[in-house]
Amino acid sequence: MSVTSLKRKPLLGTVVVPRDSPTSSRSYGRHTASRRSLDSSNHQRCLTWGGIYLGLESNRLYDELKADRNASILVRDDSRGTRGKVYSIGADIAFLGSGVLGGLATYNFLKDPLPPSRLDIGKVREFDNKSKVPAPGGAP
Repeated sequence: MSVTSLKRKPLLGTVVVPRDSPTSSRSYGRHTASRRSLDSSNHQRCLTWGGIYLGLESNRLYDELKADRNASILVRDDSRGTRGKVYSIGADIAFLGSGVLGGLATYNFLKDPLPPSRLDIGKVREFDNKSKVPAPGGAP
């Protein structure tokens, strides 16, 4: 018996029915692994762009300090050096976090955490009135 459905794992099973013995069967298709695991890539994207911004700001401050040093107008208590170092460290941390989240997103994309589909074989049920046949899933 083969049962397939959209966005569900296929079910392949063998049903042995003895002669003159009616049975019923119900398949339970498991959802396929969601690709929502890539949602962490949105956080990764934010960290990457944040790291790019912080890196560019750090480079801009470095270039300004270098130009002021060459022009001999650099003052001793200039805070741009400290801000540039903080921006540089922040960019490195953002890129590291982006790499970690990218690795997790790839791992979650490739693994399949859900169990396979299953097939339950039971007794035949007779119904007096066809309008009282239960809906799939057991809801009335």
